[in-house]
Amino acid sequence: MTYLTIDTLPDLSAAQMNIAPLLTFYPIRYDGYSFDWDESASFRSDGAHLLFNDVFYFNGIANIPYDISSDSARDPSGITVYDMAGNAIAVDRELEYDGAYPSDLLINFVAPYSGKFYVSAGWNQLSTNMTTSLTVYADMNKPAKAPQRIKGSDLDETVGYGSSVDDLIDGGGGIDQVVFYNPRVNYSILRHGQTTSVTSILRNEGNDVLSNVEVLRFSDITGKTTFLDMTYVDLAESLYIGYFGRAADVGGLNSFQAQLAALKAPTTVSGLNARYGTDAALKSLVDSFGASAESNALYGGDNKSFVTAIYANVLNRAPDQGGLEFWSKAIDTGSLTRAGASLAIMAGAQSNNTPQGQADAQLLGVKINVASNFTYALDMGNLGGAYNGAGPAAAVRTMLGSLSASTDVLAFQPMVQQVIGKMAKLPGVQSPIQDLAPPDAGHAPVLLTGIDSSDNSAFLFA
Repeated sequence: MTYLTIDTLPDLSAAQMNIAPLLTFYPIRYDGYSFDWDESASFRSDGAHLLFNDVFYFNGIANIPYDISSDSARDPSGITVYDMAGNAIAVDRELEYDGAYPSDLLINFVAPYSGKFYVSAGWNQLSTNMTTSLTVYADMNKPAKAPQRIKGSDLDETVGYGSSVDDLIDGGGGIDQVVFYNPRVNYSILRHGQTTSVTSILRNEGNDVLSNVEVLRFSDITGKTTFLDMTYVDLAESLYIGYFGRAADVGGLNSFQAQLAALKAPTTVSGLNARYGTDAALKSLVDSFGASAESNALYGGDNKSFVTAIYANVLNRAPDQGGLEFWSKAIDTGSLTRAGASLAIMAGAQSNNTPQGQADAQLLGVKINVASNFTYALDMGNLGGAYNGAGPAAAVRTMLGSLSASTDVLAFQPMVQQVIGKMAKLPGVQSPIQDLAPPDAGHAPVLLTGIDSSDNSAFLFA
């Protein structure tokens, strides 16, 4: 069985693998209770000594699903599973920082082969409390099931799911909604291409891969309901990348999506660019990005310098001479405004059929996916306040600037989690970056800010 390795995480050293203790499986017997697991392998420390190595190994069986739990005095930095050669192949979906729960869970790791697997527990101990535990649970009677495929029609539809089987859901036409029966914070949401993966980090509900689904609804037993509208996610993140070189914060994404919906905007960059010159309300909304303090600080100088900076932030490269002359001349002659330039350059990149144009379009798709996954991870961890000021904004620009057209979005997610985890621990983190206000008839959108005097980007991305 082939499987992906996570190249953004360091491999285990030979020394770590050589001293890793074995976790031995024993049957689970609980009279009168029903559990999905049949066997477990555990390590627990009573805190009598400090553990200098949190790496263990277990012998897994191909196609058997395993759940892994790690506990320490403070929230563990994360669970990582490695193959027999020490390559990282799975990580838990929780953020690096979660002060509310001193435990991490990696749900439904399906062994890609029979043999040795290493696990790093990521313990975070206190000098006054060194209690730690690591448990691997095995469901020996339930080999991984084939995904369940659900295809919608052209009507508006609602689909409810919470089973342990992976679901491949194509909503088809209409406005389609998928319901998950737990709070939003319990789910990891990852964009990959034109699909969205939704996975519970606390329960084995399978990995649901959605396409053509416009709304996600999360409900819990208290009756609280949270809606996520997916219609304008890609467009909103595109504009944040184009005008700020970074991902949207949670409040900004929600606000800007609401404004686009209120204006019945197109859902694509090319569609918005086509409407920009004829729709005054949409032009005003886009121009508020270009006129913001943050965008002006990022894009300055004469028109050629301005275009060069847009290429660097949006396409991660310098402009070719023809592109530089074309776009700077358009601004010089007044046929293109500076406020509309980022939108027009992105639209041009996505419609260019040359080899360079195709590479630029693919890179933009990767950046939009990674930016969306960053924003969703902030939302899942209730860490919107950590994304505040010039330091975190610069760190996210650096992260997006490291991407290429060939970057595997899912394999890159541990780097996203690492950046967020480090942001959450910065001193003085307060409220989110100021972003566009919700739609309000008769009032212009609030201009975006978010630049302050501190810059911790090097620390965040190191």
